[in-house]
Amino acid sequence: MKTFFIILIELEYEANRFIELKLITFKLLSSENGESMWRLFPRAFSLTVMIMKILKLPIVVQRELFSCMNYKEVFHFSLCSKQSFYRIKSLQSVRFSNIKFVEFMFAKNQINVTIMPKNGDPRLRFEQILSVKPEDSEWKKFIQIEMSGNVMKFRRQTAEDKLVAEHDCKSQMESFLNVIYDNVSNLFGNDIEYRMLHDLFHEDLSKPIHQNIKVSRIWTQNRTVRELDEHFSSLPKQEFINICMGNMKGRLKEDSKIYDAEVVDVNDTERTIVPDVLRHFNGQQATLFTEYFDLSEILQFMNGWTSNQSNQNLMNLSLISEKPSFDLNVLTELAGIKHTNSQVDPPYYKYEKRIYINEQNVSSRGFHSRSYIVREFDGKVASLIMSSREFVFGVWNMTEEEFLNKFS
Repeated sequence: MKTFFIILIELEYEANRFIELKLITFKLLSSENGESMWRLFPRAFSLTVMIMKILKLPIVVQRELFSCMNYKEVFHFSLCSKQSFYRIKSLQSVRFSNIKFVEFMFAKNQINVTIMPKNGDPRLRFEQILSVKPEDSEWKKFIQIEMSGNVMKFRRQTAEDKLVAEHDCKSQMESFLNVIYDNVSNLFGNDIEYRMLHDLFHEDLSKPIHQNIKVSRIWTQNRTVRELDEHFSSLPKQEFINICMGNMKGRLKEDSKIYDAEVVDVNDTERTIVPDVLRHFNGQQATLFTEYFDLSEILQFMNGWTSNQSNQNLMNLSLISEKPSFDLNVLTELAGIKHTNSQVDPPYYKYEKRIYINEQNVSSRGFHSRSYIVREFDGKVASLIMSSREFVFGVWNMTEEEFLNKFS
């Protein structure tokens, strides 16, 4: 006979605090398939319940128990007390380095905090660790939890097994987000990528700003472009900005920090900021969607790049328009576009496009094209693919001579 022990972890409530760990061990009276048998026939086995205070256990035992928890459970346990917070922080620091990003979604009536592990983590899936929602009169049982020095009212949403903070007025939302952000970033550390999703469709919704946010996704309308500029002016240099906007007025400043982001993805059908981003962008990759592009804008971009007057750091550019934008023959003639030998296969330009919603962050893209232009400063080549609604540009890490030797 072989005995198997399965440990189920359950946090117990007492006096509005999580204070105990319930260890339930099942003695399985079968042989090699004992664990599987228990899952099928749990009533066939004896049950022993022991109540133990987790912070009284040896450190090595605590570390093993925490390793059995998912990120959501670990975060919830960190809220039990200051001691549990710092115990989790010290014992799980190596594991926290395996977090790919923490994402804060901030909307008119709701806040969600979600964790995404890196590749290789056996728990590779999104885990929503906390939510903030409007107060619900149907929920009668609450607990008071202190978070970053602020006492907040929480309930346990058992259907999804997540912790939900309650707010009773819209004015609490920004202060709630600030408290939650401070607590989460203090627990997980500054080396993790923090992302912010803003829903700024409502004029009375504030724009929370946090220093560690380097990836931003913003939906906005009925605002001024000046507000958008002010939002990013207080943030560090952004690794990725995704903006979906409508019914906006004004123009970006000449020194807008949006221009300095490494990657931008802008959906601006009304052409409010896209022309300025195309002209002044200093990053490596840009995807710009709008109603149309003027031929003069495309020519100005190409001439600025070939003369090294603008877009010096750019590696990939995709311009997509709703309407046909320009005559390809006229563009080819005016821009001095060159072509590789038609007797051989056209070069294939391959690149990684940053996609925010993709768990892997990037999507492999590429295109075949004989068309190219050359930068005068260093002789570098950029391939082009053009249609009346799309213009795609990709820079090779080779001179024209090297490029033609390879593809001729």
